[in-house]
Amino acid sequence: MPQHNQSHISLETVAPKLANVIRPAAGLAAKDVKFYKALDPQVSSSADASSGLILELAQRLVDLSTADKESVTLSADAEILDLTRLVGDVLDDLVEKTDIALDDFEKGKVYDAADEAKDNETESEDGFTYLDPGNAQANKLTRRRDKPQEQFGFEIDNSEETPFRPLLPTKPHAIHPLNTALVDPEYVFSEVSQSEILVTPQHYEQPYAFEIMNQEYPEAILRKSVPIDAKPWAETTAIWVDTPELLRQMVDTLKNEAAIAVDLEHHDFRTYRGLTCLIQISNRDQDWLIDPLALWRELHILNEVTADPKIVKVFHGAFMDTHWLQRDFGVYVVSMFDTYHACVALGFPQRGLSYLLERFAKFRTSKVYQRADWRLRPLTDIMKEYARSDTHFLLYVYDNLRNMLLENGKMSEVLAASRKVAAQRFEYPDFKPLELSAGNGFSYDTAAQYRERPWGGQMGRLGVPRAKEEVFKSLYQWRKSVAQQNDESVAFVMSSALLAELALKAPTTLTELRSVNQKIPDLVLSREQEVVDLINDALARSDLEDMEKLGSVEFEEPVETHTENTTGNFVELKDAGEIESVFLKLAQKLEYAKTDAIMGARPRILGAEKATFAVEYPQRGKVVTHTVEDLDGRKEFLAKELDNEVVVVPEQTTAEETGSVEPQIPAEEPSAAPSSVSSSDPLEAKTAAEKDEIITLRKKREQPFRERKEADTEAVDYSKFDKIILDSEGKRERSRKKDKTKPKPIFDPYSASSEGPQGAKKKDRFIGGKSSTYKAKR
Repeated sequence: MPQHNQSHISLETVAPKLANVIRPAAGLAAKDVKFYKALDPQVSSSADASSGLILELAQRLVDLSTADKESVTLSADAEILDLTRLVGDVLDDLVEKTDIALDDFEKGKVYDAADEAKDNETESEDGFTYLDPGNAQANKLTRRRDKPQEQFGFEIDNSEETPFRPLLPTKPHAIHPLNTALVDPEYVFSEVSQSEILVTPQHYEQPYAFEIMNQEYPEAILRKSVPIDAKPWAETTAIWVDTPELLRQMVDTLKNEAAIAVDLEHHDFRTYRGLTCLIQISNRDQDWLIDPLALWRELHILNEVTADPKIVKVFHGAFMDTHWLQRDFGVYVVSMFDTYHACVALGFPQRGLSYLLERFAKFRTSKVYQRADWRLRPLTDIMKEYARSDTHFLLYVYDNLRNMLLENGKMSEVLAASRKVAAQRFEYPDFKPLELSAGNGFSYDTAAQYRERPWGGQMGRLGVPRAKEEVFKSLYQWRKSVAQQNDESVAFVMSSALLAELALKAPTTLTELRSVNQKIPDLVLSREQEVVDLINDALARSDLEDMEKLGSVEFEEPVETHTENTTGNFVELKDAGEIESVFLKLAQKLEYAKTDAIMGARPRILGAEKATFAVEYPQRGKVVTHTVEDLDGRKEFLAKELDNEVVVVPEQTTAEETGSVEPQIPAEEPSAAPSSVSSSDPLEAKTAAEKDEIITLRKKREQPFRERKEADTEAVDYSKFDKIILDSEGKRERSRKKDKTKPKPIFDPYSASSEGPQGAKKKDRFIGGKSSTYKAKR
């Protein structure tokens, strides 16, 4: 207890000193240090000395935190943001380690790394084995700061200018030779219908597609047998494979197996395409953890096992695993059994691997490390335990699922679905075949349009209107280019939320860019002027395109008609008839594509009658979309209003007759058709109006409002003003006297309509207490 009090005293002593350091440091950040250094040599030397001391202290902190890892050297020439982030990570790590140590000390625990695996395995009374996260030291999620792909010894090519070429140098267990799949890619033309030809982009064939779809599974998979229990969890450990020699030994062992279990761990945030960071393989007796970061160019020899049709490869949810194996190592899988599709065929309430482990193996894992940074080296013991738990029990699960599928007659269904997963072909987005997109519910036309306009779907999901498409497209393409150059994910370069905000706000200055709500990553800050210039150029192009679209609309020349009294309230019928054609032409010009990506996340082909364009209302701060159907509805409404308010204006009507003074209009040449109409015959007037084609949007008043009011109101003689006031006061006095002469009603105590005189109500007595505030008045 005295030590506990002493720690509090030390904290109270240190805290004010830290505050005295933080305050001037924060104030100094707002000053122009370089200016003061250039102004005064003494200030410059003092600042350099302080910088050196701070850098030395920071280096000591980093060395203390990374004693068991690869050393990191701080440099005064490094970017301040990088140094700040690095030191912040180190401080966070030290604080967490201190908190963990104090917590263990108070509980009387002593951390022992050798017993960590045993501490993480607990068996409860309910018969379940648990992967306990253990103490907080083992549960620490650490991020790797460097990029392991930079140590591969070759340059990462993210250009994607040509189709993906399979990486495997040889093809074990082949029926068709490898050279048939590595021929120069060509476009493939196939007829979808009599009027539609599907063009598949050039690509290399999947090397094992024929073997996957045609080779038979082993006969053992079609026979029921007693499930073989997995080895006890606490009695087994995984072998770490990170050298070619260990890899060869593992492959030679697996060649003799009838079935193996496989799983992968992946990372996709600090790399453009993604990175397979760990491969887990298990047989009935042993678990292996393969380090791909150390064997990146050696793992193609796994095809000696994975492509062997006599060995069943058990995966769970292998849809992405097959892509990653092809993309990174050129590894393909023949005779796959996907337990996910078995869950679907058997109608299980859940389809996750954790559910299968609990149901069949009585093992409960922890999903704490599902989103861990698997690039970390060395992996902690608990991370290794979590990784091997994905495959350690999977063969026993497979035995149970196989028997259930054979009993229900659904094995062929699962094997067919597993073949399709294994036969997938990894391809870059620009070279993916259209039938893959069409198979997901899109038509071929939609898939083709979204290949030409890949940002369209994301615009719809983020709610960015088509009016902002030019800015969104420019930022989208810039983000992708920067990610490819730096081998980073597009999410690391710029989040989707920031992309949408920049497209909507379109900041044109550095100040506006820095004031956005979303956090701006370092890569964007380092190129902020480039981003601002990009937005300005996109806005200029957008304005120019809008002017070109509007300028290309062809308006028909109006037909001149003779009238002597045309005002702003009149519209010629022929001009009004042009409204429909103008609306349609504008809609056609403003129709960027036949795809309406604004209406929902899943795009679809729309007809021309549903072409969409957007109108932005800056004062309201929103964008409203309009379709041709909306314009048709407004046109019909306008036509009805015109029909209801059409007024024929005869030629004889003059300004004197209407009581209004109109400006004189120079007389035009007389028309060939007679324009005089007699207002006494309505039918004749209507016929003449059709000839002259003169209509009005609203009726003109016969005389100005002010003049009509003066004419209808009786003139006031102000010489009798006093008399008028006296008369009004006399009227009020006579009214009061009349009220006094009215007899008052007589009170009848027996009348049903009267309750008699009411006595004074008794005032409620205040009742105190806790409930007085809530007591209702009576």
